[in-house]
Amino acid sequence: MAEHTYNSGLALRLGLVAGSVSGVAGALVSLPLESPHDGLLNTGSVVFAALATGAVAGLGWKRLAPGQSGTVRFMLLGLVAFGIVAGMVFAAETSIDRAISFILPLAGIIIGIQAVGIPLLARAERLHSWWVTGIAVVIVVTLGAVLAGNRDQESGRLEIPPRSANWDSSLQT
Repeated sequence: MAEHTYNSGLALRLGLVAGSVSGVAGALVSLPLESPHDGLLNTGSVVFAALATGAVAGLGWKRLAPGQSGTVRFMLLGLVAFGIVAGMVFAAETSIDRAISFILPLAGIIIGIQAVGIPLLARAERLHSWWVTGIAVVIVVTLGAVLAGNRDQESGRLEIPPRSANWDSSLQT
């Protein structure tokens, strides 16, 4: 595709379609993972993060797009982005249990799909319409909303509730 045809609208569409594809993959992979915080880090937030990073990546593609060197630089930028996320997750692990085991695999999948997918989508001119983008976004948002409450619980263990403070010691045997 010629350099002059990359406008912000096309870059955003490419990013949102790649974000949608990576969001579906991330949502499905997140299901068996144990979230460090089910209220915040659930399938819905994974989909939102994929769409947001896809939009940003699409606009980044617009800046780097011309020629083969732009594709290589874009993929290297994806690697740098993953490194930044990994650094933040390792720092967060000190205060949030299981952050590494939940976030790093999802970040790798989402960033990887976007780093490869956006350059591929840029060549597929039939997928550049707002209709395709809208359908892709609706599918991934619906999936995220449907699965957001899946597996939400306080812990992954079957537990007996703690004893009440009003426990009558005379009832103990």
